Order: sequence, then structure tokens, then C-alpha cells
Amino acid sequence: LRKTIRGRNENVRTFYIKLYNLSKKAYPGDNHAAVRNHALRDAFVNNIHDAQISARLREEPDLDNEAILERAALLMNCKNASQTKTLTVNTVAEGESSKDKKIEKILELMVSSVMSINAAIKDTKNRTSNTAKIETQPQSGHSYQEPKISSGLPEYP
Repeated sequence: LRKTIRGRNENVRTFYIKLYNLSKKAYPGDNHAAVRNHALRDAFVNNIHDAQISARLREEPDLDNEAILERAALLMNCKNASQTKTLTVNTVAEGESSKDKKIEKILELMVSSVMSINAAIKDTKNRTSNTAKIETQPQSGHSYQEPKISSGLPEYP
């Protein structure tokens, strides 16, 4: 078991199956199941020939052999996917990229106008609620002698 080496293009699952069959021959019967599973795990983790994946598999001693196989397959797929070159799908012609830029500009203008409208609505609601509060306050006998004009704000009646 320990001398079994995973081939360069050999799938992780086929390597595990090969080790499983060898472990069944090396440790036959149900009375050697614990030793067989331990030897299978050690051989699989040590001979996977990827130091990072082996280390990740060793970090989880509680997993059974099938879970180790699934984790190794997942890690191998992730590693292979990260190493492959990204292919461009549905490439865009140069003329269409200018259309995309125009659409993005239009969307930005629309979003900014909606935001300014919302801000104006909130401001109007705040002014309305403030004037309602002022009108409902009881008269205390004090009155302003100066005009009620603030800088930059419209005059209220």
C-alpha cells in the first residue's frame, strides 16, 4: 500500500479505488477492518503527491475514508480550476463596448436623478413636519420683531 504511487494523470477516485482493493487483499476479513481503514487512509494521504492537499487532509483526523476521498476530490478540482487559464466566452466586439459605456453613463445619470428626487422629497417632508410643529406649539407671548428670512431658504408665511 505504501509504495503505490498515483499516476500523473490518474484521477483521485481511481487512485483511491486501487488502494482500497489492495488494502482488501492485504488485510482480509472483518477482524482487520480498523487496521485496513487506517492503512488505507495513510497510504492515500501520503501518496496523493500534493503537499498542500495532503496537509489539508491531515488536519481533519475525524473524517472517515469516504469523506477524505470526497474532500481530496474537491480540493483537487479547486486546484485544477484555479490553475487553468480563463477563457473568454461571448467576446464583445469593439463597437458594442462603446454602447455599454453609453448605457452605463445613462444608468448613472438616472440613479443620480432618482437620488436627488428622493432627497428633495425628504426635505419637503421635513419642512412640512417642522412647520406643523411650529404651528401646534402654544403661544408663549414671545414674538419675533425681525423678518423670518434665513439665508438661502425660502420665506415661509
